[in-house]
Amino acid sequence: MDSIAPQSNADHDTKSRPGIRNLVHDSITLLELQGQLLKHDWMLVRTGTVLPLLGIILGLILGLSCLPLLLFGLASGLSAWQAWPMWFSAFVVALAVGLVPASTMAIFGYRALHGKLQPLSRSIAELNRNVLWLKKRLTGN
Repeated sequence: MDSIAPQSNADHDTKSRPGIRNLVHDSITLLELQGQLLKHDWMLVRTGTVLPLLGIILGLILGLSCLPLLLFGLASGLSAWQAWPMWFSAFVVALAVGLVPASTMAIFGYRALHGKLQPLSRSIAELNRNVLWLKKRLTGN
């Protein structure tokens, strides 16, 4: 894959190339470069996001499939052992056994996925700079 070197918009002098034809040409060139950068960044993101997404999906599937029966069994045992009402035992078990592991898996999965999406920030920053340059050209400043 070709390496895409960052280009500065400072190379485009707004006074040296007047006219709508040149503006359209420059805009198309910027759009092509933006597309190439986004394609390159997406390839970087795609290669590192499979495992975090797989971890999130498997964690959700496993947790959701066994959680109701597990929590009911633990709540029943806690209710019999501590002589608590069943509703209170179910509440304690749901908080201690259900909420904590689910939150932990979701937080770790989010952090891993968030770290893998960082290359897209370069495309977004470059797009913002290109839009500002185009606005500057259109207003004549």
